[in-house]
Amino acid sequence: MFKYNQKVVPIKKSVYNKLENSTIWRRAKNEKQDFLYFVGRSKHDKNTFMCSYLPDCESGDLFLLSDLVPYTEEPEEQKKDTNLKVDEPFVLTFSIKELNDMVKNGILKETDQFIIQRA
Repeated sequence: MFKYNQKVVPIKKSVYNKLENSTIWRRAKNEKQDFLYFVGRSKHDKNTFMCSYLPDCESGDLFLLSDLVPYTEEPEEQKKDTNLKVDEPFVLTFSIKELNDMVKNGILKETDQFIIQRA
């Protein structure tokens, strides 16, 4: 049995619908959250358990215990550095107009810095 507000991951959904149709699970995923909170036993069926994308929530979606596994968090060192690492320098070629368009469209910031080399 899970503890109240314990983070869990649904691996399937055996009650009422499929996992991909769970609005609670989709909401969590939209919030970039890879887990749900275990919020207790259903009031209507002692074999089903409620999970929500928010802690301390009185509503959610129903699952069997066998549908859920404990959530394990990534180690801190994996969370810190999510930037792409490149072993060797690389060259991208853009015209000034293309760079200006990237700034206008929010792809680049006016404060971004580059090394410019004439072609």
